[in-house]
Amino acid sequence: MRRTAPLLLVTILGFALTACAPAVAPVEPGTDAPAEATPVESPSQAAQDAANALCADKPEGNAQVCVLENVNASGDLVFSGYQVVKIIGGAYSGSVSIAADEQIVITEALFDADLDVNAPGTVVKLSTIGGSLSLADGRHATLVENRIGGDLNCAAAAEMHGNQVGGATAAACTAHG
Repeated sequence: MRRTAPLLLVTILGFALTACAPAVAPVEPGTDAPAEATPVESPSQAAQDAANALCADKPEGNAQVCVLENVNASGDLVFSGYQVVKIIGGAYSGSVSIAADEQIVITEALFDADLDVNAPGTVVKLSTIGGSLSLADGRHATLVENRIGGDLNCAAAAEMHGNQVGGATAAACTAHG
């Protein structure tokens, strides 16, 4: 009994220490230890970062204006925090969301997916939107000769001329020509 008591005590302590030890992945000799996990960006934050990178070449002293001319971009984009956003030409393969404090102007651009815009003054003309077009702030919106593959959604009446809408047009949108 005297010899088994210390052996039993060592065995119990060994199990206790093993149970309390943090789990560590084994590292094979000659390989690096596993790297720390890095936080994953949310899809909307990644889309906003991508849009900000496109706007990085704004005119000096005018950080509230984003003007993109003939830019081709892939992936979702979220533009926010600008007074004015202007997109002239170019092609955009992901969904695009734009919120501006004053004005959004889009002309002769190609959007493969949905386009969501939110500004007191919005003009979209001569553009192709493969998905739906949604106008969130309808104080003054003008849509001229656009091709919209999906639905057209408006928060309020929009002045519209010569648009082709493949899906449904919300009742809040009214045609003036």
